[in-house]
Amino acid sequence: MKIIAYISVRHYLFAQMIPGISSEDFKITPVILHNVLEKLNPENVREEFSSFWDYVFTNEKYDALWSYHRPDEITLAKCRQYNVSVLIQEFFGRYPFELPSLLLSDCDFEEFYRGKNLYETAPKSPNERPVITVPVEELIFPEEDALDIQLKRRLKDPRIKMHKISYWNTDRLMSSRIDFIKKIVEIFSTNEDIRSCKLLFRPKLSYMELFSEEIDYIKKLNMPNVSLDFSEIKESLENTDIIVCMHSNYAVDGIRAGCESIIYGNKAFYCNPQLVTLSGNPFELEISLKEKIRKLRSDGKRIKPFMPHLIKDMEGPLRCTCEHPYDHVQMKRAILYAYSMPRLEHDRNKIL
Repeated sequence: MKIIAYISVRHYLFAQMIPGISSEDFKITPVILHNVLEKLNPENVREEFSSFWDYVFTNEKYDALWSYHRPDEITLAKCRQYNVSVLIQEFFGRYPFELPSLLLSDCDFEEFYRGKNLYETAPKSPNERPVITVPVEELIFPEEDALDIQLKRRLKDPRIKMHKISYWNTDRLMSSRIDFIKKIVEIFSTNEDIRSCKLLFRPKLSYMELFSEEIDYIKKLNMPNVSLDFSEIKESLENTDIIVCMHSNYAVDGIRAGCESIIYGNKAFYCNPQLVTLSGNPFELEISLKEKIRKLRSDGKRIKPFMPHLIKDMEGPLRCTCEHPYDHVQMKRAILYAYSMPRLEHDRNKIL
């Protein structure tokens, strides 16, 4: 088996892991993103980076790309084009317990767990007024992607604050968290079906001081169905029906709690279509919201039937520590198990 270790963050983690799990029949080739980008022309970086992966994948056959957190979109698209599995290692949510695991990015969960006695959870009664929760976090509006970050780091741009930037593009129609909130409120207030719901904005409780402007704006809206959510996460998830976000572990937790999740911007860190709905612009977001509301009003809130089996696997064969110290046997087992899961079909010639 041949694997590429895609290294965009936390080099020391891979440095500690790779020697312990490499072998003659399990070869790992590291690709360090910023080292690659240093050799590319900044004015034509995306085209050259795409050509780099063409060169790599046409000169040698690789089975999988293993990444700590989700890789950039060009890398994902090229892996799909050349039929290379993408294995993502990270903490997949915090509630009700932490699950540090390795997952196949494009896994066909329904196929993998087919015939394994999937159970249907008893749905909550149909809800005439579903609750829509929007997590407002420090990464809710990521303006840059991995390539932009590495280029600006290379150019030593003093304006860049690395901890404030995420890896994913948006449609770039909005330029701040306030703009994002305003667009959500506009959709909420102008559509009759959506307006009958309850809309909650949830600032990240551990960094409340970062969101004073957003909190003040929401308080001044003076709309009876719009408010702030400061409840504990367990209570919040139990009372939430639909989650809208760009990049938040709250959405991953919500999937496990039976919430419907809509990821806005099409570049989220966890966008498997069997788990979440992608909305690339405000029009698609509005359509998705209306569809989710109709579903909740007719069927109620229901946990996806394969989730209990997936969580059991994440506690077992998919489990891997995401911080030092590592169990190399467990890590290799997690990689092989994730690789064994079936992948969803994609148009492999489409570059996102």
